Amino acid sequence: LYAQDIPEEEYEVICVDDCSPDNSISIVREYQKQHANLVLIEHTENKCLGGARNTGIRAAKGQYIWFIDSDDMIKTHCLKHLLSNCIETNPDVLLFNFEKVDMNGVLLKQEIVFPHSEVFTGLDYAREVMKGALIYNLGFVWRMMFKTSYLRERNLLFPEHVFWEDTVFMPKTLLYAEKVSSLEECYYQYRTNPASVSGIFQKQYRADLVYQFAFVAGYDLMMFANELRIKDKELAESLHQKSLNYINGFIISLLRTTHNEQEKFFVLIQQNKDFIQKLLPFMNRFNRFVCRNPDFSRYLAACMKPFYIIKRKRIK
Repeated sequence: LYAQDIPEEEYEVICVDDCSPDNSISIVREYQKQHANLVLIEHTENKCLGGARNTGIRAAKGQYIWFIDSDDMIKTHCLKHLLSNCIETNPDVLLFNFEKVDMNGVLLKQEIVFPHSEVFTGLDYAREVMKGALIYNLGFVWRMMFKTSYLRERNLLFPEHVFWEDTVFMPKTLLYAEKVSSLEECYYQYRTNPASVSGIFQKQYRADLVYQFAFVAGYDLMMFANELRIKDKELAESLHQKSLNYINGFIISLLRTTHNEQEKFFVLIQQNKDFIQKLLPFMNRFNRFVCRNPDFSRYLAACMKPFYIIKRKRIK
C-alpha cells in the first residue's frame, strides 16, 4: 500500500479493526507514526467483513474506493495508472485482473478475464463482455474500484454480521452502474491462505457458513434478480437460476460437515423457521422435506454421510 507512485496526500489508507483478537491494531498504530494518510477505525462489536467494508465506505474521503483484504497485497506502483484511468473514463465501476500468490508472494497463477474495454453501461458490460460468466467473474470484490459517490447515492452497502457478504453487492453494483470500464492488467495479488474464512469453509464446512451461503446469500440474490427483471429479463433469469443453486446446494455441503456441525445446522433451521418457510417453494422436494422435518433430518443426514464418503472415495 505504501510502495506506490503517487504522493501519500493524494490517497488514504483506511484500516477497519473488526474486533481482531491478535496484534493487528498495534501494527497499524506503528504505521500511523510514519504515514499521515493512515486512518484506523475500531469496531466495538464484530460485524464481519461486510460491516467492516461499510464502515470504510462511510468514512472514505476519496473519489474512489478499493477494498483490500487483510491477508492480500496490491501491486507496487499501480495507483498512478488506476487513477489516470479513473480521470479519463470517470467510471462508476472499474474492473481489472489479479494474480494468485502463495504465502511468500510467489506467483501461482494469473486470472485474466477482463479485457481493456471502452466505457459501457453496467448492463451492456454484462451482456457484451461477461456474457454467461457473470457470477463467477464477480466473485471477488477486490478486483473492482468503485466511485464513492455512486455507492453512497445508490445506498449500495454490504449485508452485516454474515459471511459471503459480496454475493449480491457485486452484481448489483455492476448492473446498476451507468459507466463501467475494465483494464487487462493484474493489479491485485490474492494470497492463498488456508486460515482465511474461505479456506476454513473448504476444510471445515461450518454449519453457520453452510446456512448463510445457501439461504442468506441465495435469498438476497433471488430478491435482486426480481428487481432486475424490469431492466433485463435474461440477466435476471440467470441470477434467479444461480440463487436456486445456492438454496438447493446445502445438502452436499452438509454431508461434508462433522456430526456436531450438522446438529448446529438443524438448530439454525429451527431457530429461523419463518425465514426458511419463505424459501420452501424454491426448494426441490427432498430439500423441502429436510427443512420441514429438522428433527428427523438430522438422523437422516447422519445415516447418509457414510454413503457419501464412500461415493467420494470411489470418485477419487
